Amino acid sequence: MSECILCKGDKKQLEDISGRFSILKLDGFMKNAACKIWPDNEAWSLLIDGKEIDYYLTKAQKEMNDGVDFSATEICDIISVLMERNISFAMWYDIFYEDLPVYKNELEVKSSCCEGIRDVSGMCEVYLLYDNE
Repeated sequence: MSECILCKGDKKQLEDISGRFSILKLDGFMKNAACKIWPDNEAWSLLIDGKEIDYYLTKAQKEMNDGVDFSATEICDIISVLMERNISFAMWYDIFYEDLPVYKNELEVKSSCCEGIRDVSGMCEVYLLYDNE
C-alpha cells in the first residue's frame, strides 16, 4: 500500500476544478477506514489529475530535497484547495489510519504534512486528520 486520502464534505465544492479532481467511490479497505474515521460514512476519496495522493507527496519530497520550499509544492496547493472549499480530509500510510492526530487549522495541517515529508528516516509518510466540524 501507499499513502491514502479520504475526504468528507460537499463534492460540489470541487466542481469548478473537477477536471483536476476525480471523486472515487469507496470500497473494501477504504470503506472500512472511512467508517472508523467518520462513522456517518459520507466519505469519499479522490485522484488529482489522475494520480493518487502518494504521487504528490513523493514529488514534494524530491523537490524539498532539492531545496524547494514546502509552500511551493503541489501537495501544499492541494491542501489549500481542500481547506478553502471546506473539505475535511484524512491522510495516512498503509493500514495505519487509527488515532490520526487531529488538526483544526491550515498552519497545523501544512506543518504536519511538511514534517511527514521531511522525516529524517526518509519515509515520507503523512498522518493527519483535518476535521472542519
